[in-house]
Amino acid sequence: FEVQSYTDEVSSLPRFVVMDQEYGQMPHANAIVVEIDEFDKITTYYSYAMLLRVVTQVIRKLKEFKKENDFLLYRITDARFVLIKKDENMSQDELDSYVQDISKSLKGL
Repeated sequence: FEVQSYTDEVSSLPRFVVMDQEYGQMPHANAIVVEIDEFDKITTYYSYAMLLRVVTQVIRKLKEFKKENDFLLYRITDARFVLIKKDENMSQDELDSYVQDISKSLKGL
């Protein structure tokens, strides 16, 4: 019997199961998926310490963004995160602007 943790050990972020429960109860929520590029290659060619360093830097940047912009943040896989904002009035332009901001802050990591 395996008990599934609701919190990711590395990031202290809620996992997919929590997001799935909460997101289903959020009318008018906007989601942005962030995925670490080339994650499989990083795990293949670099040490666990390097992988952990990359993931930790991404998590730090996403937590900063979350706090500054009032998003919820979840880690749904080792390489994938979801930012969710409850805002029924958010336009597509606003959402696109958030995506550009995240991309800029993560570029180069």
